[in-house]
Amino acid sequence: MSREETIGFYKANAIKYLTREADKNGEEDLDKALTYIGRLKRFKYLKNVDATTDETHVN
Repeated sequence: MSREETIGFYKANAIKYLTREADKNGEEDLDKALTYIGRLKRFKYLKNVDATTDETHVN
């Protein structure tokens, strides 16, 4: 995935879990939304993040 696609993927998943929380899995969906927000934050603002594994590599 390109950088833009990866960012869009994280944003879309966060929105998906936020909007369905009340009708589906409640707190579990909020936790999933936070997971994708955290991944987005790491991907956009930390250096050396591998988009394929979501791992941060420190050089």
